Amino acid sequence: MYKHIEQIVQLAANNKNLSDIHISWSKKIAVRINGDIMTVSDKPEIDEQTMKQLVMQLLDHDEKRFHEYHEKKELDFSFVSETNIAFRVNAYFSMGHMCVVMRKINKEARE
Repeated sequence: MYKHIEQIVQLAANNKNLSDIHISWSKKIAVRINGDIMTVSDKPEIDEQTMKQLVMQLLDHDEKRFHEYHEKKELDFSFVSETNIAFRVNAYFSMGHMCVVMRKINKEARE
């Protein structure tokens, strides 16, 4: 199971055609590659505690922003991984559970 967001970000580092990472409670991680969404089948579904840990890592453990996310039920922000891969992140709730979509920002677009 993925316990750290950097493990998940490596999916993007390893595939230049990957544009999005979808992380949802009770589902396997899904990725969009060349426009097609597919699950990452070698890992189990994400449980509620792991989902909270991943969101907190994306928010750099900022309790105030996490509270804002819970209150508004949605939060848009950016995230840059330890390996310098940038993402636009939409954290939201679906059927009462945390979900995240991470859109990879190509290096050329950032310059």
